[in-house]
Amino acid sequence: MREVGRVIEIKEDYALVNVKRKSACGSCCACELGSSKKPEVDVKARRMIECEVGDYVYIEMTAPDMLRASAIAYGIPLLALMFGIVVSYLVLGDKTGASEGLSFFTGLVFMGISFAVIHRYDNKLKESRKYEPALVELAPRSEFEPLLAVQK
Repeated sequence: MREVGRVIEIKEDYALVNVKRKSACGSCCACELGSSKKPEVDVKARRMIECEVGDYVYIEMTAPDMLRASAIAYGIPLLALMFGIVVSYLVLGDKTGASEGLSFFTGLVFMGISFAVIHRYDNKLKESRKYEPALVELAPRSEFEPLLAVQK
């Protein structure tokens, strides 16, 4: 994923970048654009280049890393839910009249446990810096002159 935005604040190794929401963003929430209904959002990105407040920059997160992050955030809980339902149903069988409801509840418990495990390792994932957006290149200012005229 590669987006363009304007640097609005610089903090040590990070920059706060204002990014316009695109219709293609949908609701994947990989970069927080999908989690908001606002037309733009401020994204914290690691500075890999020298930039100043007001510069237009390209923000990038590689596709494999986005897929891994999505698999961690969505795939693991989904698999835990299905695993809990199937195992519980196989163990209980039709011994009780409420086996489907109990199986579903067990699946929800397994999914909750998976969220707790993911949350526990969240700091370790943050430290790796593998799943965070990064500023990779200054965008040519000439591309954004029309935008600058409209903002004034």
